[in-house]
Amino acid sequence: MPLHTTLFPSPPTKTDWESKSSQEKYNTMGSWFLGPRGENAGILKDKFSSIIDHIVLGRTQNFADPSFITSEMKSSQEFQDSVALLQTNLDVLADRLAENHVPFYSPRYAGHMNGDLSMSAVLGYVLAQQYNQNNVAPEGGPTTSFIEYFVGQQLCEMLGYNILKPGDGASGEKQIYAWGHIAADGSIANLESIWYDLISLHRIARNLKYYPLSLHKAMDPGAPLESLADTFIVNLCDGTQKNFYSCDTWELLNLSPTEVADIPERLFAQYDISSDYLSKVLEPFSIQTVGKAKLDEDFGIKDPVQYFISAANHYSWPKGCAITGIGRDNLINVDVTYEAKIDTEKLEALLNKRLEEKKAVYCVVAIVGTTEHGAVDNVKEILRIRDDMAKKGMSFMVHVDSAWGGYFATKRVMGFRDTPLPSYAFSIPLNDWTNMQMLFLHSVDSITIDPHKSGFVPYPAGGLCLRDGRHRFLTTWTSPYINAEAGTDIAVGIYGVEGSKPGASAVAVLFSHENIGLLDGGYADLLGTAMLTGVKMYGLWSTVSLNSPDLLATPFRLLPVERDYYPEPAPPEEINKQLQEIWNQVVILSNDEIERDTTLVKKLTPDTIINAFACNFRLRDSSVNTDVVEANFLNKRIYSRLSIATLKDELSDRPVLILQTEFKQDVYKDALTLFKRRMGLPESAENLIALSNVSMFVLPYLFVRRCGV
Repeated sequence: MPLHTTLFPSPPTKTDWESKSSQEKYNTMGSWFLGPRGENAGILKDKFSSIIDHIVLGRTQNFADPSFITSEMKSSQEFQDSVALLQTNLDVLADRLAENHVPFYSPRYAGHMNGDLSMSAVLGYVLAQQYNQNNVAPEGGPTTSFIEYFVGQQLCEMLGYNILKPGDGASGEKQIYAWGHIAADGSIANLESIWYDLISLHRIARNLKYYPLSLHKAMDPGAPLESLADTFIVNLCDGTQKNFYSCDTWELLNLSPTEVADIPERLFAQYDISSDYLSKVLEPFSIQTVGKAKLDEDFGIKDPVQYFISAANHYSWPKGCAITGIGRDNLINVDVTYEAKIDTEKLEALLNKRLEEKKAVYCVVAIVGTTEHGAVDNVKEILRIRDDMAKKGMSFMVHVDSAWGGYFATKRVMGFRDTPLPSYAFSIPLNDWTNMQMLFLHSVDSITIDPHKSGFVPYPAGGLCLRDGRHRFLTTWTSPYINAEAGTDIAVGIYGVEGSKPGASAVAVLFSHENIGLLDGGYADLLGTAMLTGVKMYGLWSTVSLNSPDLLATPFRLLPVERDYYPEPAPPEEINKQLQEIWNQVVILSNDEIERDTTLVKKLTPDTIINAFACNFRLRDSSVNTDVVEANFLNKRIYSRLSIATLKDELSDRPVLILQTEFKQDVYKDALTLFKRRMGLPESAENLIALSNVSMFVLPYLFVRRCGV
């Protein structure tokens, strides 16, 4: 079923989102959440009741069976006692959670990548959960399996990939279609992206590095595909053609991802070799059967193939490399810039060194929204490097880890131009840098995205999208059919590392997409309001010293005036002038007032909505503390005061909740040295304890005015 065939009818009264006024949009957004104080509890109760009615209908309409739980059973003392125990224990558990929990829904929570859940997602999850569908295979949940396929296509389209549309294929022109699915979380999705690059699995599964080696072995004298050795031609990554069996190890390891995915289809078209036969004859030569060490020995591969990623990477990357056998030592951390973005000049130098030494590369990972700082890597430049390296004979995949930043693609402005100034406060656009990188997502090979982060969906709901959907066969343990019609394969569960998986997660994502509007402006403006919260929080932390001269809070992201002067330090008087502007033009103003002049707001807009900062203090003589250890102690104490970590912590005693992180000097290097200097700390080898807040609250006007923050 094509993506544009929807499960839901269009409401007859639906109006164009963009035609709504800012207040009308706020009014609509108010219906999307339960609310920080349960303001929409009546709506949720009513919908829960409706769900129960539908579940009962689902259990009674298909089979004419008698009731198994009889009225006599329900009137018995044993039954009544059991129900009473259920209520008692439910009250105890509910009271305990109400008393001690992390209030992700509150405007006062600004710690992890979590916020209030959309009511649509909650209702979708609760509804589907009662049917307990298992998306490991369609027979475990045909409807929810289709919904997961559908959601994967929605995410692919949002990110810019080519998806199946009505009428596609009518011209006979070959197209590459994207594919995506829901995973437990971003860590699993990142692991799968590594697996696609590495593991050659049972039967037809592909290996973008080692599959060509296995195929080459199958063409050796006396091997099943010996007859192909003289005639099968492939396209090398530099654009030239060559007999496949004549390729050396370096050329085999550097066939492009698309070329590798094309090989089985070409073998079928040219030699009538079916997928079943091909998987059977390749099995004795596969990495699964003989092991990576044997193939390395046979082809003289002495140096391990490597991954390259920003030093600011998420912990799931070294974990994934360890699990897949690549080894964490072969995940190469590339130095970052002062903005915690991958240094593409150093990346290119490292890749050129690998090229000179004829050492292969699996993949370069770009991060769109780093965990601690929300920074967006230079996707455009990484793709330029990939293309240039291919011309020199080196091919590798480019993966984007946008577990956090992926949904911000709903806000990208098409066309290579500056993003416009917002016409109203919560329509804050992406900054020009982030917008540019979003425009290049369509050219990367795979993307991690987490609906349970910036999609406002309950856990567990990560996701992985592939530009070339054929690459999903790399992780299946079932033989795919080469000539399958695109859009008919809803067996999403077999294409990943998970086994049983809840169909409810996919339903939650779909229902939230449909009711908020994934590509119709709803999510774009919803994230825009969160971005406004982020800008206000940035302003609040930056200007702390204006009202508390002894406390100095320095944001990791440079002030606009500091960026203007970089790499030289901005004059103190210029910094103080800008801090006063931020206080007067952003912090103390309402949304309506900000709408009159959004120029400064746009300058302050971060790559995403994470603000990292660290505090220092003045001594009694008004000089700034220069001891990193003392600054670290202060930040630890602030975090201890503004966090919930134990059962003894009182939630009502925390005015706001934030996150603590640690910047390691040997990881952040010059970027951390600059950060320390801006804090008034000297250059040193000590790590820095810092603080961070993720601003996902979507009603920033209420946040500032009613909470008094």
